Amino acid sequence: YPDMICEILGLVEKIFSPLQKVLVKLSPFTNPAELAKVAAVINKFSCVLGVTSSNTFPNVRIVHPDGKPCITPNNGLAGMSGPVMKPLGLGQVFQLRSLLKKEIHIIGAGGISTGQDVLDYRHCGADAVQVVSRFFLESDNPDCFGRIAAEYAELVEQQTPAQTPT
Repeated sequence: YPDMICEILGLVEKIFSPLQKVLVKLSPFTNPAELAKVAAVINKFSCVLGVTSSNTFPNVRIVHPDGKPCITPNNGLAGMSGPVMKPLGLGQVFQLRSLLKKEIHIIGAGGISTGQDVLDYRHCGADAVQVVSRFFLESDNPDCFGRIAAEYAELVEQQTPAQTPT
């Protein structure tokens, strides 16, 4: 996986101008040593503006009580997302913040539904967050972004300056 990222980013730097920047979206890593290797590769490329961490957890299978898969495409396998991903996302963001160069931004992703979730990612080192699953779950209420932002702003206001994420 680190070799693939190296090859792709090498091609990006070769094809695009030095002024053009990219964001890299990472899969979830459960092995800290492998995540460190990926971060070391990313640090080598000046084209990387930021990293989104993390994508869905692959190859998850959910079954009905009768044993049949709940998800029918892809032989019943899919990517897991939503609130269950938050602990993994927080852990990966926390590790990446110490592994990546300071000028590489981190966008936290996974299980963000509330302002507290945003604050948790910020405390772990995220510069921004990505909200997707919550938007789909609240598709009848597209103001979920405004609600989450308002909750986050209120939480930040309540904190003392020493507690506020930088």
